[in-house]
Amino acid sequence: LTALAINLFVEPAGLLPAGFMGLSKLIQRIVLDQTGIHISYALLNISLNLIPAIYAFFNIGRKFLMLSVSSMVLSSILIDLLPVFPITHDILLATVFAGVINGIGLSIILNANACAGGTDFIAMSVSNKKNITIWNEVMIFSVIILTVSAIYFDVDKALYSIIFQFISTQMINLGHLRYQRRTCFVVTPDPEPLAQELMKITRHGITCFKGMGAYSGN
Repeated sequence: LTALAINLFVEPAGLLPAGFMGLSKLIQRIVLDQTGIHISYALLNISLNLIPAIYAFFNIGRKFLMLSVSSMVLSSILIDLLPVFPITHDILLATVFAGVINGIGLSIILNANACAGGTDFIAMSVSNKKNITIWNEVMIFSVIILTVSAIYFDVDKALYSIIFQFISTQMINLGHLRYQRRTCFVVTPDPEPLAQELMKITRHGITCFKGMGAYSGN
């Protein structure tokens, strides 16, 4: 789905995705414009993801990493293999449908406990290791890519890219179930080992209340 969104709407309309996908596309377009040489998108995107993936290997679960690398590699290869075919020449329609389809694809990846790679690897690794978020820095990275694209190619397309990325994000918010609030209520006479194990598994805080059974007095 993400590959279809790129090849049917994003690429024909000259839009840019966020993160390393956008950086790969930007490098590909600049090299093509300057030299006439078409560099493989898969080669660029996989190469750019190598260092973040290695960094993530030591800070994120291995299963998560392997699923994420699989999704990133597969989507990169499919973007190269599938034909670039414009469904519409209306840039607004292309922007909206690109955002919806890309957002659905990314939601499926996230709900499988994986990510699309790139800046997600870095952000999640830093979050796990330092217990801080760097999503603002990730956003600044995307803004820099769009700024370079606007200067080098077209301001209007860079602005439409912001709308595309916004729609993708909203679709992820609708379709991604991971961060919906869930509460687990456990009654136990020995909470400490259980709390430690749950924190290790979920990477989330545990709140303990002392209670007494009114019937038994325990």
